[in-house]
Amino acid sequence: MPSRSTSDGDGHRSGEVLVLGNEFARVVVTHDTSANGSRLMIRSARTGRTVYLDPLQVESLTWLADEDYARLLSDPFGPAEDSG
Repeated sequence: MPSRSTSDGDGHRSGEVLVLGNEFARVVVTHDTSANGSRLMIRSARTGRTVYLDPLQVESLTWLADEDYARLLSDPFGPAEDSG
């Protein structure tokens, strides 16, 4: 996947791509500035699902305890596909 990036004026690079993966998951993370402000676009390579997280949403991940993550990961295959 080619990496195209442009500066957002604050020295941050928009469009830079980071791929994270292990034996359980693979995600593509991109710094997105196309909306109001800076955010992360995270796409699951397995499901194709995408989520956009602003800085507060990303910071809130640091507030979670291990038990919270355990509940989120209780279904090892992720959320059920939308049937509608």
